[in-house]
Amino acid sequence: MAFLLALRINGKVFSSLRKPLAAVLRTVSDTVKDYHLPKEGERGDRSALGFEEEWLDPSLSLEELLDHFWERFSHASDDPMVTGFFFLGMR
Repeated sequence: MAFLLALRINGKVFSSLRKPLAAVLRTVSDTVKDYHLPKEGERGDRSALGFEEEWLDPSLSLEELLDHFWERFSHASDDPMVTGFFFLGMR
């Protein structure tokens, strides 16, 4: 929005860019809305927002979050050769 407001100073440039920029902003808005819709294959009506609420709970300590994860995925591997992820000093 700040960019569009700054462009108002130059009427010619603003006129040529306002429609393409509006299309970009509309696409961004649609993408954000789509992010929160239930996705195919999800259990129930869960959305990406539901995933965030379960796994990014700021009230949980790191230990509580790990316990929650291991309860849910008791057979998950923490071997970096399996997961492809390695964080020094962390499981």
